Amino acid sequence: MEAFPSISTIDSYLPNGKDDLDRYAQSSTVDFHNKAIGHERRLATYLVENIPYNHEPFDYYVYCTQLMQAECISTAFRLWKREWKGRFREYCGGALVWQLNDCWPGQSWSIVDFSLRPKLAYYAMKRELADITINTKRIVEEIPADRYTRAHVKRIHKVQIFATNLSLENHQYLLRFQGWDISTGQLLFVEKTPQPETLEYNQSTEICVRELGNSETASRMVFAAYLINPEDAQSVARSVNWPKPLKYIQFPAPKNLRVDTVRGQGIGNAFEVQCDVPVKGFVLEVDDGEKRDIVLEDNCVDLVPGEAVRIGVKGLESVQEPKITYRYLKAAIDL
Repeated sequence: MEAFPSISTIDSYLPNGKDDLDRYAQSSTVDFHNKAIGHERRLATYLVENIPYNHEPFDYYVYCTQLMQAECISTAFRLWKREWKGRFREYCGGALVWQLNDCWPGQSWSIVDFSLRPKLAYYAMKRELADITINTKRIVEEIPADRYTRAHVKRIHKVQIFATNLSLENHQYLLRFQGWDISTGQLLFVEKTPQPETLEYNQSTEICVRELGNSETASRMVFAAYLINPEDAQSVARSVNWPKPLKYIQFPAPKNLRVDTVRGQGIGNAFEVQCDVPVKGFVLEVDDGEKRDIVLEDNCVDLVPGEAVRIGVKGLESVQEPKITYRYLKAAIDL
């Protein structure tokens, strides 16, 4: 799955930078910097089938291609890891990544562009390859009214919850499972396991299957699963699951989206992000000029109400007032 590089990298290869007349998605110069056969058709197909997007503004289109790549990467890795099921059931033992970075500035399969700026897929892959992860997958069970009908079919939407422990020790965690109405941000349910779940070392573990209801209910719901350390009640892994395809979702406009800078306090510098409604693909951008000393430890995170997501940051010591911008996936009607 291809994606555009950072908009700053694109500006660097355009002769006139931000003022170049070819600074748009289908220009001859931008096309010249993509050497994949049939790249226009393939990239367009992925986008139009999955997420709401637009070619303008150009930087938002670049964001959409990177979000699409990140979604592909994260889905593939979490399902491959799930197949590492333990002794004599190692159905998938790993994956080769193509590719890490580019040898020239252009659109490609890389997860780091030519200027060594990470694409969103870099962070998605980093999260999925953590030692302890929790993941979810939506499934639909179809129950026909009789053996002959194809019209009278009851569809029950469910979610499978599974986790992976790639460390060399067993771990025990509590499971918390929450759901929200996408359009309002209203909390629909909170479920917790009374006893810790044991994650066997060096394998995936199937935890449970939960029923979500009918198609109408499931299509309006976003949910999150957390692994909680029973000793300090802190979350060690999280996974947010949205209805697919994302292009059908009417994402609400946030009214209270906050990004707070947290300095020091014994655990390093960080940004804490929280919002009043569910947000898909929140991307934080910090500009420190030409120095590029600021490095984010995570990005392209999904937000849910009532949770402050911490994004660690390095290099913030030398910047008193960092210039912070952000973007997130919008509903098609808002483009």
